[in-house]
Amino acid sequence: MELIKISVSNLKNLSNVIEQLGSDRIAKRMAALGGATIGENARHILEYYLCLIDFMDTGVINYGNRKRDSDLEIDHICISETISFIIDNLKEIGRSRNLALRADFSLDSTDAMTLKTNVYRELGYCYDHAVHHMTLLRLAIVNEFKDVKLPETFGKDVSTLQYLNKLRCV
Repeated sequence: MELIKISVSNLKNLSNVIEQLGSDRIAKRMAALGGATIGENARHILEYYLCLIDFMDTGVINYGNRKRDSDLEIDHICISETISFIIDNLKEIGRSRNLALRADFSLDSTDAMTLKTNVYRELGYCYDHAVHHMTLLRLAIVNEFKDVKLPETFGKDVSTLQYLNKLRCV
């Protein structure tokens, strides 16, 4: 399935960039990220995929209750291993099945709701979420770490890449 393929490609791009940066640079606080780190953003991206994988069997996904692993913020090897784990599990998604998304959009955590969804819808959400954060990372990396070679597709959505390809053909 194309969604799995593009998700895997996107995660491999993230892994490649994290490997180039190494642990010291992913843990550096950056003004371009509002004082956050590349590692914190990487952790956040990966935790959504891990949440989907962890909760898929239960039938109810709750991104708010995801595990938060601080090692993913500071250890580039841990990030790479986690990406490999996610990719291996994504390749095992065989068919769409119905799920429930448990979410609370209130600040006082008293207004939780359950929404109908499915595996592919949530995988699409994880992909979009990753691209959003990788766009932020792209901006920070380009300005701070000039030696890092970013893949052309890093932090760019498929629709943007399709649009750019159309412009090139005109």
